[in-house]
Amino acid sequence: MIPQFYKNLATEDTENTESFNVTVGRAVNELAAKIITDF
Repeated sequence: MIPQFYKNLATEDTENTESFNVTVGRAVNELAAKIITDF
């Protein structure tokens, strides 16, 4: 499901992709911070 999602995303315009990447980047950073503080 995820690979197909990224394939579909690649066909979107650059502006939407950049916005998506920023959102995911923030989510990943927050998740990483939570994991780090748990250990």
